[in-house]
This record gives sequence, structure tokens and C-alpha cells, in this order.
Amino acid sequence: MPPFPTVIRDLSLVVPRSLSWSDLCNTVNDTAGPILEAVQYLDVFQGGNIPEDQQSVHFSMVFRHPERTLTGDEVDRSVKSVIDASEARFGARLRS
Repeated sequence: MPPFPTVIRDLSLVVPRSLSWSDLCNTVNDTAGPILEAVQYLDVFQGGNIPEDQQSVHFSMVFRHPERTLTGDEVDRSVKSVIDASEARFGARLRS
């Protein structure tokens, strides 16, 4: 059992329907930094208040540092990096 706890954050991003999970997952892995331990697809939602050409992708990120407990600010910065990169690369936005 690892000596330091994980921090789990879920995100729902509205992205183009043409965007594949693997492209979004690669962006998460590339931008979240070394404290990202895992990313997991949870669900996709289409319809409702989501525009017809878009989808809401819901996923979970697991963060852990190997030598100490993470702070909330560290995790928040990683999550912001993921959101910013997804916005720049795919026009993503947080689902409200």
C-alpha cells in the first residue's frame, strides 16, 4: 500500500463530437504533470443542453506524489493545465 494518499478529481468537458477519447486522454497525460497517476474515462453525454455537434466527456484523474502528501493547490494547478490545454487544442469548455 502506498504511503501517501491519492487525490481524485473528476471533470466534464464539452468537446467536439469528432474528438476521440484517446486524443483527449493524451492531452490530459501530456499536461497534468508528473503527479498524475491515472486518468479514466467515465461517461459521455450528448443531447440536452449540449450543442448537436458537441459532447460532454466525463473523466476522472488520480493524483499522487511518491514522496509526500499533495496540497490542494498543486492538484488545482494540474487540473487547470488540463482545462487550459483542452481549451486551446480542442475548443473545450467546462460543463456547467
